[in-house]
Amino acid sequence: MIIIDYIAVACGIISAYNIRTELPFWNDASGLHVDFFYGYIITPIVLILVLLLNNAYRMDKAYWDKIKIIFRSITMGIVGSIVLMYAGHIIDNVSRLFVGLSYLFILLYVIILQYILVQILMKLKLLYIFRFYW
Repeated sequence: MIIIDYIAVACGIISAYNIRTELPFWNDASGLHVDFFYGYIITPIVLILVLLLNNAYRMDKAYWDKIKIIFRSITMGIVGSIVLMYAGHIIDNVSRLFVGLSYLFILLYVIILQYILVQILMKLKLLYIFRFYW
């Protein structure tokens, strides 16, 4: 799941960057520069560590509890990444729109890719999640 989350975070950053640079009403899209080190190493590591610390990889949680944990973890991870970018003096080249779009896309991609992975593992009978029906 950690590899899937890394892919989701990287895809979220790439999607946010591409949408931010392709907006027709934004004149200064050329000023946006995402440092490779922060975009593909620091931010994913921070987000994955926060997911680990919040027990987002436990399989014994209900679906909506897991979504709540992922939402809280991604929110805290993005805030932590912003603090690290500020401390590393990278924040001057990053727009608020890019940060907001990356937050939305990372959240969306992490939820969707984790759901797809769990469904694939359940179909292959590599993962069994007990469901109690009334």
